Amino acid sequence: MITEANFIPLSDLEDVETITFNGRMKGKTAVESGKGKDVIEVNRQSGKCKLILEDFNKKDTLIVGDETFTIDNIDDAPKFIKFPNA
Repeated sequence: MITEANFIPLSDLEDVETITFNGRMKGKTAVESGKGKDVIEVNRQSGKCKLILEDFNKKDTLIVGDETFTIDNIDDAPKFIKFPNA
């Protein structure tokens, strides 16, 4: 279950274009990127977690370590990152 404590609605924040997850992550975290062009950065030391990118679209970019993912290659993204609506 995703709660407000671990749900990040970037669509509600007008000036946010990049969100960075640094350090170890635990549990489930969901990010709603909205309609704009957003960048989500995740370091490789993610720990035991599940990162859910709610509305990842063709304008968004995911960076995991040294790898970059777009809607065209999200199948190659690490398995702890989920794209339910892509």
